Amino acid sequence: MIRFILVILTAFLYLILSIPVLLVLLLIRKKKPEVCDKVSRSLIRWIFRVILFFSGTKITVKGQENIPKDRAVLYIGNHRSYFDILVTYTTVPGSCGFVAKKELSRIPLLKNWMDLIHCLFLDRSDIKQGLQMILSGCEEIKSGTSMSTPIVSGAVALLLERFPDMSNKDVKLRLRESSVDIGLPRNQQGWGLLDVGKMIGK
Repeated sequence: MIRFILVILTAFLYLILSIPVLLVLLLIRKKKPEVCDKVSRSLIRWIFRVILFFSGTKITVKGQENIPKDRAVLYIGNHRSYFDILVTYTTVPGSCGFVAKKELSRIPLLKNWMDLIHCLFLDRSDIKQGLQMILSGCEEIKSGTSMSTPIVSGAVALLLERFPDMSNKDVKLRLRESSVDIGLPRNQQGWGLLDVGKMIGK
């Protein structure tokens, strides 16, 4: 309980006390985007490490040497909790944005920091907007910023990279056809477990 309080208090104090820095970064963003990116990334990594320390989280990283250093990549995770973001951001090299649910964009200050580190907001109730967000994520990767996303969004990004002319309806159909029934009630498994290889035709 004490660790939880420390984590919440640390995050809250950071958002409040960092307002002057945030305003400066927002002002210089257009003229000096590289400086803004570097400072934002350093500050966010620092506060994430502080939060991980207070939470008592110990991280073991395997295979980090396999991540390319000369280009952006797409990280696809299971997304078990918000700690996925903290762990990923403090361990992966270079600039990395995240695909986040749209509800987070309604939180003042948090949204501004998320914008600065290239996060994209996904409206899970609007498939068309969701696909547009995925295309935006692909553009971020092309421009040199890695992206981290839950598995379904990442799979759709891979699909659209391979079949860029695919319509929203076709993507939805491919998702459904590529899902494997795992024997749970529909309200627990949806269409089932996504088979990414089958989805993208590999």
